[in-house]
Formats: sequence, structure tokens, C-alpha cells
Amino acid sequence: MPLAPFALLTAIGSTIWSFAFVGLGYGLGSSYTGFEHDFRYVEYAIVVGIVAALAYFVYRRIAVAKVASRADDSSR
Repeated sequence: MPLAPFALLTAIGSTIWSFAFVGLGYGLGSSYTGFEHDFRYVEYAIVVGIVAALAYFVYRRIAVAKVASRADDSSR
């Protein structure tokens, strides 16, 4: 992708994302601490999901490498 359209679209997307967070903070106001406390469990679930996905991909890569090395073994 050419640099100019990439930079323009990235700036637009970042601006929208930033205004969304500012609006969320403004809307929550003083009740933000309660929201942040409740949302912490969602953060933990996301981290566990990411770690599980990474472990699965590493496992699959190791399994594929073992199969490929057996297929290349001419002594069998």
C-alpha cells in the first residue's frame, strides 16, 4: 500500500479510536472506577485466550515439523 493513503487512513482510524475512548471516559465520569474494576475480569479472560491461542499455534507448528521431518526421512 502506498505511504500517503496508509498514513491518511491510519490517522483517520486513530482519531476515531481516540474520540471513542474520550467519549467513553466522559460518559462514565466518576463511575469509571467501578467500571474499570468490573472490566478487569474481561481483561483476564482476554489474556488467557491469547495465551491459549499462542500455545495452540506453537503446538501445531511443532506437530507439523515432526510430521515433515518424518516425511523427509528416507530410511523408513
